[in-house]
Amino acid sequence: QGSAPFSPFAPPVVDPFGGVDPAGSIDGRPVQEVASMVAVNTPWYLPRFDRFSRSKNKKKIAWNWVAFLFPSYWLFWRKCYGAGAIALSASVASRLLSYPLMAAVNALIPAQATYVESRAILSAHLTDIPPSALLLFAGGILLSLACSLFFGLFGTYFYKKRCLHKLEQLHSPDFEGDAGA
Repeated sequence: QGSAPFSPFAPPVVDPFGGVDPAGSIDGRPVQEVASMVAVNTPWYLPRFDRFSRSKNKKKIAWNWVAFLFPSYWLFWRKCYGAGAIALSASVASRLLSYPLMAAVNALIPAQATYVESRAILSAHLTDIPPSALLLFAGGILLSLACSLFFGLFGTYFYKKRCLHKLEQLHSPDFEGDAGA
């Protein structure tokens, strides 16, 4: 009979396994189990998990924009709580490192100054800001950028390890599960 007529309102056909063989395995776990553990956005994650497990040198890098832009949020969303706590701690530390610079700038500018006056005062007294405050601020920026780059590059690998670890726990003989649920 041929193919169905094209409709712009029909949902696109999407392979939920992202091209990975559903009968295959990822690090010894069936792809369908891993897909059920990932649950959301499996067409993106499964090919990367499969590539991680198939690479001879155990490649651990896959760029993840969400993990780069929002590391702690993404890690907590994906239930990688340990790595999420590290990312959140780095974020808080980078914010705290900016406080000496903000205090120095606030000490220079009177509270009633307008925006234009504030800019003029800051331009005239820029050398009065302690170099240590500028270094701490730069260190905070570098810490934040390093954290974002690290989880942007390796976050997907950590997520794969977390999924496989959870599957191992589910299949262990001591797993009791939710007996009351």
